[in-house]
Amino acid sequence: MKLVPVVLLLIATAQFGKADELKDTCYRLQLSKWTPAMSLGGDEVYITPPSAFALTSHVLRTIDGKPEFEISPALGVSPSVHRRASWTSDGKKINLVWTNGFSGLSMELERSKEGLRGIAHTFWDFDRTVQSSRVFAQAVPCGAASN
Repeated sequence: MKLVPVVLLLIATAQFGKADELKDTCYRLQLSKWTPAMSLGGDEVYITPPSAFALTSHVLRTIDGKPEFEISPALGVSPSVHRRASWTSDGKKINLVWTNGFSGLSMELERSKEGLRGIAHTFWDFDRTVQSSRVFAQAVPCGAASN
């Protein structure tokens, strides 16, 4: 299994645990290869998040009383092609979405002893097979995350 490194910087609110526990914590995020394997050509960019990002406390919108927060690139990386990147949490799971308004990827993660674990899925505005990838994010010192 080849893992693709991505870095995640959590700047969270009490919505996802105590803010003091997660604030300024960096994670190295690994995605397994997407399955089923498919050649996406130029569409590959729509399922590729930035290599480093922050889960901010900036509320983009509220749906049924639940806030949706902004995800922003971090550690000097370039943003992805997505027009919107957001996250929500129910206190146990955290859901991340990157979209251009039509296509993108979503992740559902849970805390584990080692960090965060879960699964990512692709989504499209046309008939294409949904792909999935295993996700693991391990806490790392923020200085190491930018390497």
